[in-house]
Amino acid sequence: MKIKYRIVKRKNPKSTGTSDLYVYSGAPIVYSCISRNELLDFVASSCHIDRSEIEAVMSALVTEVENMVLSGHSVTLPGLGTFQLRVAYDYEDTAAEVVASDLSVRTVGFRRSSEIRHMMDPKLIEWEKIVED
Repeated sequence: MKIKYRIVKRKNPKSTGTSDLYVYSGAPIVYSCISRNELLDFVASSCHIDRSEIEAVMSALVTEVENMVLSGHSVTLPGLGTFQLRVAYDYEDTAAEVVASDLSVRTVGFRRSSEIRHMMDPKLIEWEKIVED
């Protein structure tokens, strides 16, 4: 399968005059964002399991991943990747000066699995340029 891309014109952040105002790059075309309901339908049709059962499992999975990550665990879903809490922090001169108020939750991080990394190997990806008018 080929990944379709388009050419994107952007303002050049390093522009020094009028001749180099813009730069161009490729950007993958994203046709849609699959909703939770659509994902449930796709999984139900490929697994031949009742949609309501898949919905219950998905809901419980999301809840448990959230709970585990917020409890300080990292959560690995084989074949997909690992979720873990990422924090922002202030540096102090000594260990004794570090206090809880120096920390703040920045985000939940996601590290893709080796299977996903392999799938994204540039040698395995084919690109198809789409010309837009």
